[in-house]
Amino acid sequence: MNQDRDPRFEHTEQVIRSTFLDMLRRLNYESVTVRELTAQAPINRKTFYLHYDSLDRLLGTMRTESTQKSYDTIKDCRIPDDIPQLVRTLYTYWDSLGEDDFLLWTCTPDRKIGTTFAGQLLTHGMTFTGRGKDDPAYQHVALLSMAYVLSAAFIDYKNHGKEEGVTRDALITQVTDLLEHGLS
Repeated sequence: MNQDRDPRFEHTEQVIRSTFLDMLRRLNYESVTVRELTAQAPINRKTFYLHYDSLDRLLGTMRTESTQKSYDTIKDCRIPDDIPQLVRTLYTYWDSLGEDDFLLWTCTPDRKIGTTFAGQLLTHGMTFTGRGKDDPAYQHVALLSMAYVLSAAFIDYKNHGKEEGVTRDALITQVTDLLEHGLS
């Protein structure tokens, strides 16, 4: 039996994910346990482990799925040539995401979106056209740094910027300027 096509498997998958999101709305990620999730689902722990080998894997899968479209929109960007397009496209898309997606990004203390985002950029094979174009180690460090700047600035904007009167366009201008001067 192909579990991916079995309606029971798909239903259980949805139950796990919705229960996990419900728990994240109420608890810190560090407080969520497989035992508590399976009690609230209700499913047994072995069933959870048929779907995911850990809560980190569940979170990582959900994060990647929630932001896949944003990566697809920038996969052809060249660094540093297309930084303005990259920042505008990402921030416009990220700003359109719902509260649950934002919660998935920011529910861990280290705000792993920077790491997740950098990994996605590397996976999608961003093209370097400037300094470091022939040095994979340089590209990795540059993408990781860029991902942290992009994600940290956006998270701060979502949490505080709007109420302080910062517009998305102002944020895009500031981050673009920072990245262009740091990468070119």
